[in-house]
Amino acid sequence: MLLKTTTAIGALIGALAIGTTVQAAPSAKFTATVDKVQFSTSATRDGAIDENEGPAIRDVVATIKMPSQKELLIQISAQIAIDTETSVKGKNGGGGSATAAGSAVVEVAVCDAAGNCTVAEPGAITFAAREQELSATLGGVIESCTDGDLDGTIVIEDDCIVTDEEIALLLKTTAAHHYNFIAPNLSAGTYTVEAKFSANTSASTLDTGDKDDTNFADASIVVGPIVTVVEEVRATNNPDGVVIID
Repeated sequence: MLLKTTTAIGALIGALAIGTTVQAAPSAKFTATVDKVQFSTSATRDGAIDENEGPAIRDVVATIKMPSQKELLIQISAQIAIDTETSVKGKNGGGGSATAAGSAVVEVAVCDAAGNCTVAEPGAITFAAREQELSATLGGVIESCTDGDLDGTIVIEDDCIVTDEEIALLLKTTAAHHYNFIAPNLSAGTYTVEAKFSANTSASTLDTGDKDDTNFADASIVVGPIVTVVEEVRATNNPDGVVIID
């Protein structure tokens, strides 16, 4: 079973006056959530079998209180594994194609205490994606031939036993990915930062021969662990502090 441990880390700051300690409302310059849960989805196309688990969604949440108007620098890191497998069978000029794909997308929303949410810049980002397509036209494997009409000529389609030739490709990759998001010009208050991950897969095949589709495609994706780091920052005090180019 998957690990189900989530750790939240916060750095609190207080106020100190000479000779007197003043207890301020808790605020933070930094917070982080370490989500060790791995989530996954997959898709398979194998002849008449067509299965797709659909999108896998996971939200990673962190909360921070800002004492004054500033910006949030949001750093998202995740480990992502994508496996894609395709194979094509055919003979006598048959074959076709098989396609397997997987992707992981993240979008970060910043919500105030009243529940008003805005999407952190630059919006939805593809953390990882792969589309693998294998296509082939195959002659087949000649098992044996017999000159049935004794004319001294062998016609492969008429005089030979030909079985399917097959080509297959399997790719497995695992890597850590990182991206920075910005939430500019936020007023003082408590904010919830939600990183929404969406993992998707697809698998499809096409047969160009005179037989039932025997081509194969399979894709799977696993996302996690995920680390969300939220840092209170102050941009330069001029119109170019945070520049967003559309």
